[in-house]
Amino acid sequence: MKQTTTFLLASALLTSAALAEEVWRQGGGQGLIESWVDNGPGNQILLTCEDDNRESTGISLTLVGESPPPDSVVLFVFNDLTTVDIGVDDQGSITSACHACGDNFDHLLGLLKSRSAVYVRFADNKGGRFSLKGSKAAIGDCRSDWAQSAGG
Repeated sequence: MKQTTTFLLASALLTSAALAEEVWRQGGGQGLIESWVDNGPGNQILLTCEDDNRESTGISLTLVGESPPPDSVVLFVFNDLTTVDIGVDDQGSITSACHACGDNFDHLLGLLKSRSAVYVRFADNKGGRFSLKGSKAAIGDCRSDWAQSAGG
C-alpha cells in the first residue's frame, strides 16, 4: 500500500504543469540568507540559513497558509521516490541545532538541492507539490546549526 501511495504521489509530481513556473529564489541580510519557493498563494518552502551560529538555521513550511501541526511529522516524497519523514518543533518548523536535528536537516538539504520536485504532506493530510528548479544555487552552502557549532 505504501508503495502504491508513493507511486501516485510521485506521478502527480511529475505531471504538474504548475511546476514549470516555480523557481527557487534567494534574499536576506544581516547574516541571514533566505531561500524559498512558492506554489500558489499560501504554499511555500522557506529555508533560513545563517552563518553566525545563532541557532536560526531551519525550514518553515506552509500549505494553504498554514504551518504543519506542532510536534508532528512532515513527509517529503521526491521525484525519484525517495521519501523522508522529518519531525517539526512546537512552532511547526524544522530546526537544525541538535545532533539528530542537524543530521536530518543536512540530509533533507542534500535532497532538496539534487532532485527536481518534491511533494510535501503534513500530518493533517494537507499536501502540495514544489519544484526544486534553481534550489542548488539558491540554497548554496547552507549548513545546519549543529554542523556549524561542531566545526563541520
